[in-house]
Amino acid sequence: MNRALFAVISTFTLLCAACGGGAPVTTPAAGASSAAASAPTAAVTKSFSYRIAHTSANTSILEIDAQDYIKKVADASGGKITGKSFPNGQLGKQQEMVEQVQLGSLEMVVTSSEFVSVVPEFGVFDLPFAFRDRADVKKAVEGPLGEELKKAAAARGLVVLGFWENGFRHITNNKRPIRTPDDLKGLKMRTPPNPDRVKMFNLWGANAAPLDFAELFSALQTGVFDGQENPLQNVTSSKFYEVQKYLSMTGHVYTPTYLVASKGWYEALEPAAQQMLREIAVKNGDASRERGKKFDDDGIGIVKDKGMQVNDDVDKAAFAKAGQPLYDDYQKKYGALLDLYHKSIGR
Repeated sequence: MNRALFAVISTFTLLCAACGGGAPVTTPAAGASSAAASAPTAAVTKSFSYRIAHTSANTSILEIDAQDYIKKVADASGGKITGKSFPNGQLGKQQEMVEQVQLGSLEMVVTSSEFVSVVPEFGVFDLPFAFRDRADVKKAVEGPLGEELKKAAAARGLVVLGFWENGFRHITNNKRPIRTPDDLKGLKMRTPPNPDRVKMFNLWGANAAPLDFAELFSALQTGVFDGQENPLQNVTSSKFYEVQKYLSMTGHVYTPTYLVASKGWYEALEPAAQQMLREIAVKNGDASRERGKKFDDDGIGIVKDKGMQVNDDVDKAAFAKAGQPLYDDYQKKYGALLDLYHKSIGR
């Protein structure tokens, strides 16, 4: 049995062209230089614009992070580098947008669980209960593990600029509280388009199937799925409390979001611009994780006020034990990365 699991049992064209699906969310006007954006402004000599796309809501942490990043880059560059965010899947489904970035027809995407389908090495974030807290996550993504994962993405034409917050994932459904894997038996559970997550929920007894996030609300509303799993920030910002009755605080997986740029587009930029985009993205990770914590702190009260029943009496050891095959599979494929994971978090 691996060390992380044992710990659980024993005790997350390329200038901007406004295209498709609705009005873009525009960059805030550049103002005084942000203290958080400390990249070398004076060295940036060429102006350009870019787009960031994702499938989450206007009020989601993904959109807040995107807007924060856009503003910091604009401020740090003295207005030379400007961006626009396209939330709500305006530019396509999640996988489609990752493919657009690979092909160079979109500059940046904020992606998460679905990224495993393109860069399977990122499946380390699908190992159940791999991270105890955000301090663990920071050690992992800012250390050697994060660097190796970036190399794996670069080999597929993708530049991971930063690891941001999606969050610790919890289960919602319309049938019953979830306390043990047996409670999932027979439930139709939506997962992201991610083979590891589908396997996880099937190991736990659910009838799991993938669906793009942009289609999830209507699928829950019409009963195509009984339940789903997401961080609290997605449960609240996407108003899943309107179509789900139970929230079980499983915290079974922590998933980051990844700010991913087109490799061809990024490498064509002047070095100072590359450095600025990269440094601000990394620094934004801390702010994003802080925002995620606040979403968690506030989220339970929000969903209770909206009528959801919340339980935290989850047998996490039982879920971890049933998820052991995921660790075994990852060890066989990417043993060196799993070793880096253990070294990063110190257990």
